[in-house]
Amino acid sequence: MKKIISMFLVSLLIFSILPLAFAQKETTNKDNIREEKEVKARAVKLGVEKTEQKLSSCLNILKNKPSELPENCKRLVKNIDVLSKKASNAEEFVKQLSEEDAKKFLTLPRAMQMKLLEKSKEESEKILGNLELKSVKKTDLFKKRVVPIARVLSSEKAFNLAKEEFNKISEIHKEKKQIFEEIKEKIKSCKDKDTEECKELRKQADENAKQFIISGAEKIIEHLNKLKTKIDSSEEINEEKAKEIVSEINLVIEKLEATIKEVENAKTKEEIKESAKKIHIIWKEFSSKERIHTFELVHSKVWNILKRSEHLEKRLENTLSKMKEKGIDISSLDQKVDEFSSKILSAKDKFTQAEEILKQARLLGSDQDSTKIKELIDKARDLLRQAHNEIKEAHKILQEIIKEIKSKGQEVEKETLESTDSKEEVVEVKEDSL
Repeated sequence: MKKIISMFLVSLLIFSILPLAFAQKETTNKDNIREEKEVKARAVKLGVEKTEQKLSSCLNILKNKPSELPENCKRLVKNIDVLSKKASNAEEFVKQLSEEDAKKFLTLPRAMQMKLLEKSKEESEKILGNLELKSVKKTDLFKKRVVPIARVLSSEKAFNLAKEEFNKISEIHKEKKQIFEEIKEKIKSCKDKDTEECKELRKQADENAKQFIISGAEKIIEHLNKLKTKIDSSEEINEEKAKEIVSEINLVIEKLEATIKEVENAKTKEEIKESAKKIHIIWKEFSSKERIHTFELVHSKVWNILKRSEHLEKRLENTLSKMKEKGIDISSLDQKVDEFSSKILSAKDKFTQAEEILKQARLLGSDQDSTKIKELIDKARDLLRQAHNEIKEAHKILQEIIKEIKSKGQEVEKETLESTDSKEEVVEVKEDSL
């Protein structure tokens, strides 16, 4: 799964890092400029009225003076024109929506638009009501927060160090366990005996038990450090959630470090056992949350892929639109973009289902519910595997689309996400609907 996700991200990133090349025509005719201003003024005046009136105005201009179509009409008319060829009720559907919902609808990926067109007006409005239209900087399109590059680099260094320490301590722990088992076997012969040899064996057993317990606790700490650094540097997890998780992990690490000192200072077998029990309880109480947080990292990566895929679909739409203007046959490509959009929507549906299950697991989040949490996370993980299969299929279709576009002497629309001023309208689920 990681390999396919990496391949798909590479394909998406190839398009994302190339410079933007929009070719826009300018008009110098004073009458046209004046008339365009009048159309825009009318559009502002109609701001509180139904989209039907705006759409009618735009369609009227398109029919009579297409060269003078204002920018605020172009996207609306283009989307309606494309949709109407796929669904006869598209134009009437949009006319019945409020202005806000119409904007949301026309910004959605085409597969989602087609899905809404198949539903009743009430069902569609309910779905659109749970969405909101946002204007997002292109540099932040695939992020839930911005993490300073210095912190990213620092976290990467900390992760590599924690990984190295984890591997080293794992070997030590394995070695200590083997020695501990060997001494335990030897001590069996010392039952009811108090010879010097047996005293020494018991002393060695206590000392090795301490080292075995300490290495086990240190192994947990380094595992948590790896998780913490990944969460701390992830831009796919929002700031509030990341801080909450990091704070939880730090608290567990503090408890483990304090208990390690207790083990080191333990003088008797009973004290060693008591400290070992504390470590076991600390980990048992947090292990369910650790399972949840680890899954959240994988889940957030899939979120990133889906966001990039939806953004790429818009660029494919623009590419096909320009090819059509040049008189190039795009019927086959249009069908493939439909298929690409459907696969991504299906993956997003699986992702959303996994997110719902993840929410259920978060609400439990204690060692008493560990079995139930494991069941939920396993179920959510299976849904992400299904999403991965859809992404894999989408990746194949994407390769076919790129190949066909190139065979027609064209290129996928290029752009850059480096400009801090450039923005894009996106549709997202409202926070209170999550």
